[in-house]
Formats: sequence, structure tokens, C-alpha cells
Amino acid sequence: MTSERCVSCTSLECFGPVQWSMLMKNEQKLHRRASAMLMAFETLANKLKHENILVDDNSEMWDLSTRLLFHGIPTSNLRAELWPRFIKTDEWKQKFSGQMFSKLKDPQNLPDRVRHSILLDTRRTFPTHTGFKSDDRINDLRDVLTAYASFDSRVGYTQGMAFVAGMLLLQRMPTEEVFWCLVALSFNEKYKMRGIWGPEADPESWSYVRAKLWDTLELSVPAFVELMDRDDEAADMIMLPFLPSLFCNRFSFNQACRVFDAFVLVGWDVVLSIISVLIARSWAAIPSPEENSNMTAAVLLPLIYRDCADHGDAVTVSAWWGLLPQVTSGTESVSIGPPTEALQLSEPI
Repeated sequence: MTSERCVSCTSLECFGPVQWSMLMKNEQKLHRRASAMLMAFETLANKLKHENILVDDNSEMWDLSTRLLFHGIPTSNLRAELWPRFIKTDEWKQKFSGQMFSKLKDPQNLPDRVRHSILLDTRRTFPTHTGFKSDDRINDLRDVLTAYASFDSRVGYTQGMAFVAGMLLLQRMPTEEVFWCLVALSFNEKYKMRGIWGPEADPESWSYVRAKLWDTLELSVPAFVELMDRDDEAADMIMLPFLPSLFCNRFSFNQACRVFDAFVLVGWDVVLSIISVLIARSWAAIPSPEENSNMTAAVLLPLIYRDCADHGDAVTVSAWWGLLPQVTSGTESVSIGPPTEALQLSEPI
């Protein structure tokens, strides 16, 4: 048996004893790390559930949760349990009657134009994902979007909202729980997605995130900020393709899950850090961009789209490395190595 693997062959029979031993050691190492991660997340979920701890008010739990979530929650069942806790959906459910969702999801509550937009977009949400091949899941998405548009009639339904709701549904959350997640994401101070989905309804939130974007870019790509002169239209051009969907329509599904994992705990710093890395990479790919008289934000967008599609893992790892020291106190309460590619313990739904 040869000690080298045939270049054109994918059969394990072509492994020599040295290669096979190395493969098995790597598999065992990954399995041990994945098992440790799963146990850590299960411990976190049980602690939050039984001790009713508010992560934002507990620095030790904040560091623990942040370091874990930046590695990616390993299963959809854990996401379905942890995401609503971090988003704090219970605070909103307690304010309203238990029958609200069943009343709001009636399509007759909405104008024909809004109903038509929802019907169109439910078919275009995660179009290649097996989870949306069934009519039942598409109907669930329609119910959630209809209920939210009825709940917040001033914003109604806007594009991007369907991908966020779809992401939540694909974690096997109950439909009503997904609705309350949207409400919490819209109105809780940490997220204020309402201002992203409907800037005219909450212009202060959109302006706040826009200013925060320029501040983030000032640290990573100051030449770009100087050239754009912190122009509102340039910022809006960058924000609109990514913020309403939280990158769910730009990254691969597993990568989008990792973004969501971090976003539910940390908030906008996560998304803006990713945008900052994308702009820095695209800026570096253009020869002498400062001397280009035609340089606008629109010139970078095709490069950014390509980077999202081809290098999502590298982009998020860079973003996490830059962000982790800012959002943790620097303690070493969890030692699981640097952020890397997500360890998938189960197939996507």
C-alpha cells in the first residue's frame, strides 16, 4: 500500500498507515471539541432556564455566553431555546393576551398590497433550503409575517423581514414564538429592528446605526470614510442590502446562523463589524482607490457580494477577532480556542 494518497482518488483505501492515523487523530480531536462545546451550551441553557439569570446584568454570564456564542451554537434545538432567552421574548408575551397571535395572523387584517408582498416573498425566502420545500413551513412564514404586519401597521411588511423570520422558523421554533421574537427584535433597545425595517417609522434608530457604522469604519478603513465624507447616502447604500436581513440572504445558511448567534447577544456591533471587514477587504482589492475619481460605495458592492458568497467564514472570523476584546471583560472563563469554522453537530433542517 502506498504511503501517499492518489491525487485523483477519493477512496479511503488510498490512505497509507501514517495518513490514516493522522486522520483518525484529527477526527477524535474535533469530536472531543464538538462534544465539549455541546456540553458547554447545554449547561448554559440549563443555567439560564432554571436560575432565571439576566445575562446583560451578570458580567460573568455575559463573558461566558459571548465567548460561546461567537463559536456558533451547535444545534438548532439549542438555538430554539437560547435565542428567545437572549432576545427576551417573555417580556413581550406577558404584556399581551395569549390569543393575540391567532387573531393577528388573519390575512384579512391587511391591505391587499401588503398581503400580495408577503405571498411573493414567502416563496423567495431561503429558496434552496429543504426546510422551505413544504407548503406547511411556507404557510407558517406567511402567518408570522401577517401577524407582525398587523401588530405594527406603521411598518407593516418590508423586505428582509422574511429572511429573519425564516431563520427563526428553521430552528424549529413554534410559529407563535417566532412572532414574539420579531416583536422583541423590533422594539427592544438593543436591536430596534423596527428602525431598520421601516426607517420612516423610527428614523432615530436608522440614524443611530448609520452613525455607528461610520464610527466603526473610521477605525478600520479611515481612507474610505474620508473619501465618502460620512455621506448619508453612501452609508444607506451599504446598509440596505445587509441590515434588514441580518446577512441571512447573503451568507450561506450555516454562516448566517453564526451571525444570528452573536447578534442576539451583542447586537449591532456584530453586524457592523462584519460590514467593516467586508469594506476593508474590498477596499484593499481596488488599486489606488483614493485616486479613483469615480469611487463610490456602489463600486464596492459587487466585491462585497462576492466576498459574502465565497469567503463568509474568513469574513466572520476576522470580524469576531476584532470584536471579542471589545465585548468581553478579558477574563479567561472559557478556554475553547479562537473563533473558527462552526462545528456542525447536526445536519441543517
